[in-house]
Amino acid sequence: MTYEDVVVELHRIASPLLYLKNVIILLSMVKDDDSFSEALSAANEKIEMMHERSPIIFNALTRIEQDLVSSTSSTERVRVVQSLLLKSKLNGTDLDVQKEVAQLSSSIAQLESKFHTLSSFTKEQHGKVTSA
Repeated sequence: MTYEDVVVELHRIASPLLYLKNVIILLSMVKDDDSFSEALSAANEKIEMMHERSPIIFNALTRIEQDLVSSTSSTERVRVVQSLLLKSKLNGTDLDVQKEVAQLSSSIAQLESKFHTLSSFTKEQHGKVTSA
């Protein structure tokens, strides 16, 4: 497998999902509506980048990294592959690590949604929220 076979395809698959999440974030900041915050929370829960947990893709990326380093290819490609490998390592294949990451991701998504909701309030609305 080559860099183009793996990295370019992963980017092609993940880009629309990341775009969707960013659109929901933008809309939740522009429109003061709880439905966007709920949609953002739902999107964060539903959109999981499963390729970051795949041992097959991890092994392919490891081989690609070795090939790139040994062939003294462009440093940008090496850094991209190393970044993907780091994401895979952080997401882990260990179930305990996956559970902890899922809990942290859920907490972050809830805080992100709350932040976007509160940051879109006007000064008067924010005063009502903090005084209640």
